[in-house]
Amino acid sequence: MGLNISGYTLFCGNGIDSPRVYICARNMDIWMLPGFSSRDLVTVLRNYNESEAERRLVVCSAYMSYDSEDPPPTKVLGELVSYCEEKNFYLITGRDSTPQGLR
Repeated sequence: MGLNISGYTLFCGNGIDSPRVYICARNMDIWMLPGFSSRDLVTVLRNYNESEAERRLVVCSAYMSYDSEDPPPTKVLGELVSYCEEKNFYLITGRDSTPQGLR
């Protein structure tokens, strides 16, 4: 959480003691999607115009630990994919995982 950079906003799971993922965004109108954010997943939404049509882009950062309750991909990440398909939102995911024994 030491990323205090002027002009940037840092997103992470709200109310989480030690989040493991973040999204850092610069000078954009971005909203967090708290229903798809936790210690190991943070998700944001950005509206923009493309060819005179309003579009929505969802970006998520996910950490998938070998010792998580759900095997990768997590249940919440699967729900996010389904949500974006239903709403016809573009989705970009960034994922990181730690193999067992490398902790």
